[in-house]
Amino acid sequence: MEKRTELLRVHPGARAVVLIVHGMGEYAERYGWLVDQLYHAQYTVWVGDLPGHGGFGILGHLEDFREYLLVLENDLLRLQAQFPKLPIVLFGHSMGGLIVLRYLQELQKPTALSAVTLSSPALDVAIPISKLTLRLAGVLSSTMPRLRLSTRIQAKDVTRNLEIQHAYTNEQRVLKKASVRFLHEFFKAMDTCRRKDIKLEIPVLWMQAGADRVVSVIASRAGFERLQAADKTYREYPDCYHELFNEPNRLEIFHDWLRWLEEHIPGAQIHRETYPSPLPS
Repeated sequence: MEKRTELLRVHPGARAVVLIVHGMGEYAERYGWLVDQLYHAQYTVWVGDLPGHGGFGILGHLEDFREYLLVLENDLLRLQAQFPKLPIVLFGHSMGGLIVLRYLQELQKPTALSAVTLSSPALDVAIPISKLTLRLAGVLSSTMPRLRLSTRIQAKDVTRNLEIQHAYTNEQRVLKKASVRFLHEFFKAMDTCRRKDIKLEIPVLWMQAGADRVVSVIASRAGFERLQAADKTYREYPDCYHELFNEPNRLEIFHDWLRWLEEHIPGAQIHRETYPSPLPS
């Protein structure tokens, strides 16, 4: 088993810390572009492989979705201890967004975070799956938990960027199959998240790909409406596919996020004349 990959970019003049939680089938190093952009914009950034991904645990397998919540809690505590004076922003993409929401529902400490950003969070899937298939997965998760099934996520559905599509297809570390226990726990977590309240006292930015082929846009909109937060913002990008920060217009989307952070994170504001110029997209 390989060692878990953990990326930490510490900016000497950081305005805040961004903790990234990646999606299903991904791994930490897929976020290199976003990490570079955040660092360039004067943020300290952290991202680590989730269990069953990259080099962490049994590839494509998970016993209990709660493992993700505990890993996130541990990563958050480490960052709080290392950067006690900096605001912490929690960012979750796709299944990472689901993990963030379930964490906030179950484990969040009132003073632990300064803001939350979600990118195409997985509250339901856009790929049709029958109730019979879900029931069968529930049975097999007990009798044959490590039986592998296709995730049914295709490169052409995650982004319109052809170069990233090619890398996604050919990268061995991108999961193409997952165990039935993993998939059962994932669907169970989505169901629980849709049924339980989400109450927050910190700002939330909910970003959704409007042409998403992986997660349900309807479920995402409904989740935002149910979110009980005094300061919440929903932004939908009509033509974008699932991975907003891998789309052809990702730099524009990234700058939308930066502006939101400036408006909502204490100390994140900087003078416009010193605002860092963008890196190449």
